[in-house]
Amino acid sequence: MTLFGGSQTGTRGRTGPALYTMLATGVLTYMASHPNALRGLLDKFHNAGEGDAAHSWVGNGPNAPIHPQAVQQALGRQDIEQIAQQSGLSPQETVEGLPHVLPNVVDKLTPHGEVPPPNILQQGINFLKNSLRK
Repeated sequence: MTLFGGSQTGTRGRTGPALYTMLATGVLTYMASHPNALRGLLDKFHNAGEGDAAHSWVGNGPNAPIHPQAVQQALGRQDIEQIAQQSGLSPQETVEGLPHVLPNVVDKLTPHGEVPPPNILQQGINFLKNSLRK
């Protein structure tokens, strides 16, 4: 179990909280390096027909699940590769893990049910990244 409330088993023998932490750190690093990344990420899911799932991650209720294929379709190859590079994982491991990690990351960054202003969002990203290092 991790800060984000989950664990993940990946390919190539990588399992559990370490893999989950690697991917969560990669997602947060990706978000930190792209202006309006959270809003843009949510828009990508909305445009791919997964708006209800993405909205649930921001809302205060349970997070709706999403399939790896939907994540791949929404984010596209370039974003998947960037997150994989930031995570130190393969693109395939990234696609397989994002359905477990991404809803929790978005949920933690939107504790009041809405996307915070950029300065507050950046503070949240930094806080979560530091929490993962411990």
